[in-house]
Amino acid sequence: MEKEHHQSKHSIYIFVMFLLLAWSCSNNSTGTNGNGGNNGNSGTYYANNIEPIFNGSCGGTGCHIPGPTSGVSLNNYTAVLNSTGVQYGAKIINPGDAANSPIIDKISSNNPAFGVRMPKGGNPLSHSQIDTLKAWINRGAKENS
Repeated sequence: MEKEHHQSKHSIYIFVMFLLLAWSCSNNSTGTNGNGGNNGNSGTYYANNIEPIFNGSCGGTGCHIPGPTSGVSLNNYTAVLNSTGVQYGAKIINPGDAANSPIIDKISSNNPAFGVRMPKGGNPLSHSQIDTLKAWINRGAKENS
């Protein structure tokens, strides 16, 4: 009887550990937090999350898509990472450091260090779009991270 009780406790322990492991894995899945921002996990992908923001807000005549304006081209991943803003004299993306990436200054401040807030003449990006860009940059601005 004692042996059966011990085996039963052992089985419950294994079952609880399995549930915790399954719960942990499900909480590490990708997705959003319900407001369009990233939920803190590593599911921000350039093509799925960043490129649509640029295409929806930064294209058009005289803008950064299809060609560079003021040294900034947002045509594709490589162009974004290689863009050096003329006004800032620096790359617009500083991987791992959104706070010191000129693009964040240009899209989130009503009074950027240089020029006017982007997109020029358009509606400002939403807070969730800006948060998504910041999260992507802070994670290293990788193509698929």
